[in-house]
Amino acid sequence: MHFELSVVSPLLEAAGGSSAELFELGLRAVRGAPAIDLRKLHERSMEAREHVSVFPGEHYRLLASLVRCIEPTQVLEIGTYTGLSALAMLTTLGTEARLTTFDIVPWRQIPTTALREDDFADGRLEQRVGDLAQVEFFRQNRDVILASELIFVDGPKDGRFEPAFVRQLLAMQRKERCVLFFDDIRLWNMLGVWADLPLPKQDLTSFGHWTGSGICRLEATTKRSATPASSNTA
Repeated sequence: MHFELSVVSPLLEAAGGSSAELFELGLRAVRGAPAIDLRKLHERSMEAREHVSVFPGEHYRLLASLVRCIEPTQVLEIGTYTGLSALAMLTTLGTEARLTTFDIVPWRQIPTTALREDDFADGRLEQRVGDLAQVEFFRQNRDVILASELIFVDGPKDGRFEPAFVRQLLAMQRKERCVLFFDDIRLWNMLGVWADLPLPKQDLTSFGHWTGSGICRLEATTKRSATPASSNTA
């Protein structure tokens, strides 16, 4: 009995591709992650005690290491939720740098939040409440989006938000380049989003979150198409 298999390489299907510079950034972040100490966050919640120091398998130490490598002055996070990712990034963020985290739910309304009022006291951490997939809210926050040198995308993965956010992000004219860190790129609703990104990218899942972690580079641009490659996630 003879079987014929038709296999299409995901490397051939995917838009974008890697680059030597992005590959080296990923390696530096991976090498630095084991040395990141997040034990002081363990007291924040049961989830923190169970997950925040796990590496590989969770992305917290990888995120903190990436912040240390990039040394951004502005970080944008999409998806505050319990605040553990923001707290992890704050551990290596410069004293003069800022982290703006977005969610549709205020952090105080999350029963399992690891955040505290004093986390916001020095102004390094700010939460803005709203949906960045909505055109008007996105425009209202162009300042922080354009200023961010690192954007951590950990949205709802609902087949709607990420494609809408990416379309608006790619349509912007940027003076500065930016690194994007996407969480959960191996989840079903994120497969097409990740594959269609027309940017240099590197899959770091083996060293990040078990549901997928990937970084890509958004270059400074004067003109960019508002519509990336078609996605099958809608």
